[in-house]
Amino acid sequence: MSKIVKLTEKDLTTLVRKVLKEQDEANYMFFSNLEQIKRQCEMLLELDRDKVDMIIQQGHDWADDHISEAKTNIDQVFDFLMNETKKDDSYLDFDDVQESLRRKRK
Repeated sequence: MSKIVKLTEKDLTTLVRKVLKEQDEANYMFFSNLEQIKRQCEMLLELDRDKVDMIIQQGHDWADDHISEAKTNIDQVFDFLMNETKKDDSYLDFDDVQESLRRKRK
């Protein structure tokens, strides 16, 4: 059964602009997911640690496992992107290295 939803012209314009903006950003979902992870982590860190610890100890240790796995995945993406973004900074021109070695030998 379909549900009828009524939108104002302003609502429709807002939705269209949002969709068009998302299409302009090639990796919109990457950044959107990253922002959501950040928001959720901040909210989780605001919870009472003792209460969360008690919940996990009462048979919900799967939550700890999921956080550990998520951290491992984020670590891998972090390391990769940090290395990729630093490549230009650490680029060595082979000819420059060869010339430097020749000068040192003299």
